[in-house]
Amino acid sequence: MAASPPDYFVAIDAVSGLDPSTDLGRPALDPAFSLTVRVASKGEYRGVCIEPRTAVKVSYSYLGLPLAGGRVPEVCAGPKEPAEKRTVVARGVGVSVPGYMLDSLAEDMRSGEAVFEVKLIKGDGDRYSRTVATCWARVGGGLDDRCI
Repeated sequence: MAASPPDYFVAIDAVSGLDPSTDLGRPALDPAFSLTVRVASKGEYRGVCIEPRTAVKVSYSYLGLPLAGGRVPEVCAGPKEPAEKRTVVARGVGVSVPGYMLDSLAEDMRSGEAVFEVKLIKGDGDRYSRTVATCWARVGGGLDDRCI
């Protein structure tokens, strides 16, 4: 019988550099996302880990506009143990956003409806890299939703 894949959870605790009144009028953005990453084992006999070289990428909109990236420290959970969680920071520097998307992002940030795609990617960006989990999260949304 094959082992069950782990459950992954990502929450966006805070974001800076995307304030509509001060930041989103600039030609280039420097966003920073404070994330909480959690993993949980579904198996009775085996623990799970997110490897320490796993990348995190944060994008805006269904068009996948890349905003920030970072690295996840090792996060593990043993069998029948509570899920372990870690804080991760994803940063972007000099991110250029097309005007039509900037308007949408500003409105979504003002209304608190901005949804970001957060991917956990195993590997170094080479051809052997693979997406481990894809999550959709709002700022302050919590760790309630499981990633796919």
